[in-house]
Amino acid sequence: SRRAAYTTIQTVMNRLLERGTLPPRTAAAVALQIAEALSAAHQHGVIHRDIKPENVLVTDNGDVKVADFGIAKAADATAMTRTSLVLGTVRYLSPEQAMGEPVSSASDLYSLGVVLYEMLAGEVPFQAEGPIAIAMKHLSQEPAPLCERAPEVPASLNAVTLKLLEKDPEKRYGSCSTIWIERRS
Repeated sequence: SRRAAYTTIQTVMNRLLERGTLPPRTAAAVALQIAEALSAAHQHGVIHRDIKPENVLVTDNGDVKVADFGIAKAADATAMTRTSLVLGTVRYLSPEQAMGEPVSSASDLYSLGVVLYEMLAGEVPFQAEGPIAIAMKHLSQEPAPLCERAPEVPASLNAVTLKLLEKDPEKRYGSCSTIWIERRS
């Protein structure tokens, strides 16, 4: 009888909870695969709007899949569906989402930056009591450089992460396909 081969799949959040931070090379590889998935969605005019470790699946082979497009919208839609209702998970919201402004591919890039930061540092860049306080930090504070929280992170990977976390969407990468992460990290 033939035995079926099964692949184990878990979320990035589960991996972080089980193993702590990811080595820089692994985090970079995961981030690149997330960027590739987002690039495919963006090329079809879809903005995910809720990139977070719980929505990123990793197989035991290292293949990464972006899941839960439940609140995804066409790129020309707004971030608000009703007055003062902002969709997304506050710990990973871009500043423009926190303000209820229209989303773009740059919004997903910011969220990818938060996920990458968390994979490397073991914590999100902005923490506070309550969702409004966290959203305000996304709007007004700069993240601590990764070298302060994770000194083993190469300067090139720190630079990529901080560029993804730029407050101004125009200062982030132009698209997911323009992200370059130092492969020797």
